[in-house]
Amino acid sequence: MRCVTYNIRRCIGRDGREDPSRIARVLGELQGDVIGLQEVGTSREGESKLFELAAKTGLYAVAAPLVDRGVHWQGNALLTRHTIHEVVRTGMSVRGREPRGVLDVVLGVASRRVRVLVVHFGLRYAERKQQVGVLLRHLNLDSDDLLVVMGDFNEWRPRSWALAQLDGAMQRVRPRRSFPTPVPFLALDRIWTHSGSVVRSGVHRSREAKVASDHFPVWADLALPTTVLR
Repeated sequence: MRCVTYNIRRCIGRDGREDPSRIARVLGELQGDVIGLQEVGTSREGESKLFELAAKTGLYAVAAPLVDRGVHWQGNALLTRHTIHEVVRTGMSVRGREPRGVLDVVLGVASRRVRVLVVHFGLRYAERKQQVGVLLRHLNLDSDDLLVVMGDFNEWRPRSWALAQLDGAMQRVRPRRSFPTPVPFLALDRIWTHSGSVVRSGVHRSREAKVASDHFPVWADLALPTTVLR
């Protein structure tokens, strides 16, 4: 199962153009089965970029608005080719800071349960410290389900306390430098898994991806456990 995390920057590329079709082409290059998106939203005309991406990629979509201003919203989202069984949206906002949350989706993949969490952490260390605590309390590591946690963690220090907490709870996919796209030197976009094994992983640095957002997408191919869907 190919998992992808991608901060799409509201589909606004480095050239200043708002172009969901370009993001869709990058996603088409990746051929992901489960795609976690950050900074998704509506177009300037109030049309949903997420459902435009779903239509162009042929994938199912789940939205988790965090900034909601009527027809205009921004937040996390999930695109997948698999059956969606459960959806939970949990807040992890810190007072006085930009709203943040966890999108928690249970998928049916053949006869298996796969639980995918998509997050976008805050810019300040104090925010991220609180948000790691919320995320870890939200996990059920005693389950046999394959668990995938992915997103933009906004953590540029490779030996930070926040990353160490996640590394202690789950298997880390090798960090990849994904930001900023002109000269990527920060591994902000990351993936962890539990009850699964990483077959291969990478960062997608195609010519189109270099312009489509200020982040490159990061991907990991995971081997599925044998858990039967309940």
